[in-house]
Amino acid sequence: MSSSSKLPGSDQPPKDVGYLDRLWKWGHHEDVLFDSRFEKFSIVHALLLSCVAFTLQREKDDSTFLYVVAVLGAVLGVIWLLVQIRSRRLLASLESEISELDPLYRKHISRGGVSQAKLMCIVPGVVVALWLLFALALYNRWVS
Repeated sequence: MSSSSKLPGSDQPPKDVGYLDRLWKWGHHEDVLFDSRFEKFSIVHALLLSCVAFTLQREKDDSTFLYVVAVLGAVLGVIWLLVQIRSRRLLASLESEISELDPLYRKHISRGGVSQAKLMCIVPGVVVALWLLFALALYNRWVS
């Protein structure tokens, strides 16, 4: 590629007319994936909590099973947290680039505050903390 086809002071080629449109489409795609992953992980954790609730109602002591479910929930929660953080960083990068190129977005949408995506990254951390507290409570019950 010749130096005349690059942006001044950059290793990147100039942005063509459809670049902003492609950014918007990619951002929308990533946003849909972000929300979809959140929903699927939420459903899995709800099912695990249902297993715990039904097991606790039984008279038989199933502490081992509950402990395994708690550890599984914590591990899945950590995976969920890492996936959400990675996805949030990508979305923030796309958002930043769109904000630079689209004055309408910059003026009306990008206003600061706590975004939904940031909150959706906090929820997995809270879920992990709850599973770990539950596992700790089971362990203390098991030991005593």
